[in-house]
Order: sequence, then structure tokens, then C-alpha cells
Amino acid sequence: PPIGSMAAMEKLSASGLEAFQKKWLRPDLQALIIVGDIDVTEMKKQIEAVFSSLPATENNSGNTSFSINLSQTPGFVVVTDTAVRETTFTLAVQYPEVDVINSGNLRKKFVRDIFQQAMSNALTTLATKNKDINATFLIRRAERGLDFAMLNIAANENNLEDHFQTVYKQLVQISRNGFPDSALAIAKAKMLQDAKKMFAARSRLYARYYADQICNRFLYKIPDLPVESLYELQQQLIASINAKDIGNCLQEFIHGVKHCFIVAPQQHRKKMPAKSDIDNWMATASKNK
Repeated sequence: PPIGSMAAMEKLSASGLEAFQKKWLRPDLQALIIVGDIDVTEMKKQIEAVFSSLPATENNSGNTSFSINLSQTPGFVVVTDTAVRETTFTLAVQYPEVDVINSGNLRKKFVRDIFQQAMSNALTTLATKNKDINATFLIRRAERGLDFAMLNIAANENNLEDHFQTVYKQLVQISRNGFPDSALAIAKAKMLQDAKKMFAARSRLYARYYADQICNRFLYKIPDLPVESLYELQQQLIASINAKDIGNCLQEFIHGVKHCFIVAPQQHRKKMPAKSDIDNWMATASKNK
């Protein structure tokens, strides 16, 4: 995706590739990050001695920022392959990525993290009651600026609708009644435990952690917090999150613009549902009392 579409790549010429390299892969767009127990003044001298001879680019066009507009048209894709053994449905809803600029952004990120954990726990509980059910939920970054919340449901060709509706009915039921207090408490406790472990290991954090902090500050103006301040803020914000916050996330998923991706064995392609079938399955599950 950072390179572009296949159509653009197929039209790319040698001169076009060279022009791209000169425009973007240039010394004045480089960032060198050094993390460690060093003498800053001496290290700066060494860096300048090695890199100062690199020529500057004249009349460069500078940096360009692009935004991603969320799609308001549901997408539907079916992919089949001979190596695939079972069918997997993925219902995905797009979200703008949360940049942690302030405590409000950080709290929103924690709400999503707890929502993901609460959903995973709910699906695990469903699977213990119904051994045939295999479903997962996660929120991940698709691109810079864009996140996806994804519900994955595995099934075989003989019970596609049944498994899909069983899982989706569970989500609809939770959206009506809310997550149990116990589910929220478990999810919050895990987050607090993870934060405590990271804080306890603060003296052994990888250099990559600090490098990422510096990159975020340099590229996206995201402030970096000392580990101690972050830990204190984590405890306060996680404690403030309630069932309504998590319920709103589920409502956002239930009523959001959904994109459906199906991956299935090649030999079962003709048995795969159409987009209208998926819409009907969700509608039927939503009517369930």
C-alpha cells in the first residue's frame, strides 16, 4: 500500500523509479536515533563527522500528509484457495486511529483495548458452551491513520449460516444487556497487570521502545511521557472506564459500516454466501429476542 496500486506500478518506468528515489530517499529526510548510555556531545561529533558530507537536496518539495476517508459503502470479498481447509468470515468496521496526544486520547485507546479484551472473553465463554464455535475479535492498525475492528468466525461449508448467526446473536444480546460487571473487571485487571509488569521492567525496556517514542514525537507531534508518569496515568484512566464506555464500543461495531471478507476452500466456492445472504443473516440475528 505505501507504494501504490498495481496499475501505477505496472506503468512505472526506470526513469520514474529514479525520480521517486531522488524525491524521497534523500539525506535531509533521514532520522538517525541512537539510544543508550552515551556521551551525547561526543556522539554528536561522530555523527556530524560521518554524515555531514552527504549533499543536501536542492528545491525539495518537502513532506506531504495524506488523510484516509472511512468508506461508507460496505465491501464484500470472497477469496478461495486450494490450501485453505475451512471457511472464515471476517466482519470488519473501520475506525480512525487514535493518536495519543493527550489524556483524553489515551483513555479512548484504553477503552478500545478493554473492549477488545471483553469481546475476546465473551467469545471464549461462548465457545466453552458450544464446542463447535470458533470465533475471535481484535482491533488492529490497517494503515497509518486507520484501524479495523474485526470479528472472525470459522465454520465448515455445512454450517456457515448457523455458526455465523450463533456468534452474531451473542453480540446483539450483549449490546442490549451490556457487558457483565465481572467481564469488565477481568478486562481491566488484565490491563492493569500488564501495565504493572511493564513498569516493573522499566529499567530493562528495549531501546526500540524509546526509539518509537522519539519517532512519534518527531513525525506526529505525539508527546512522550516518562514511564513513571505514564504508569500513574494508566492507573487513573483505566479505573475511570465503565461498562457504558465498553457498551458504546459494541454499539459502534454493531451499527457501523461493515466490510465482509470470506476466505474458503476452493472446492466450496459455489457454496459461499452472497452479500445479500450476510445482510439477511445479520438482520435475522438482530431480531432475535
